[in-house]
Amino acid sequence: MREGFGTTLTRLLAIAGAGFVLATGHAFVRTAWLDRPPIMLTRAVAAPPAGPDATPTPTPPDSAPAPDAPVVSPLDAPVKAGSITLGEAFRLFEEGAFFLDARYEAEYREGHIEGAFWMPASRVATPEGMGELQIIEPGGTVVIYCTGGDCDASENTAIRLEQAGFTFDIRILGKGYVDWVEAGLPTAAGMDGTDTGEGGTP
Repeated sequence: MREGFGTTLTRLLAIAGAGFVLATGHAFVRTAWLDRPPIMLTRAVAAPPAGPDATPTPTPPDSAPAPDAPVVSPLDAPVKAGSITLGEAFRLFEEGAFFLDARYEAEYREGHIEGAFWMPASRVATPEGMGELQIIEPGGTVVIYCTGGDCDASENTAIRLEQAGFTFDIRILGKGYVDWVEAGLPTAAGMDGTDTGEGGTP
């Protein structure tokens, strides 16, 4: 009975040993002959937060202004190169500079900067336009405006003034009449400019 048990045990150990030898040999063949390491299965683990109470910081939207961004006054709003801001134009207004409105006549009648002459480019060389322009002394400061934005009527008037031989210190308002009104600056209505509008000195 003991001999049978011993024989069975010996056979089991032999089978186990053979399995170990085969497994070792398989790994050796993969590594040495095929030059490929055994495949290792791993599971990706998310990186832990920086601290025990760490929470992700939300990214603010692109449109959100910086908390310390300065507030820009409409008078100092940026304008295209070569033109002046509303604030600069208003300072010249207070100093007595002449203003020329280069818009359509109907727009001028409806409302314009207080004291401005209606002077589109087509009116510069007319007897009426020349008569009004003679009031301005040579070298005097003249601010020309139109509707603003893509409007080039003020530039056209400036070109016509130079072609006519006037030697004014010409400034182009980078904003338009609507911006002047929205800033609460002085306005008038009608052709002679005597009907005061609702604008006023800020």
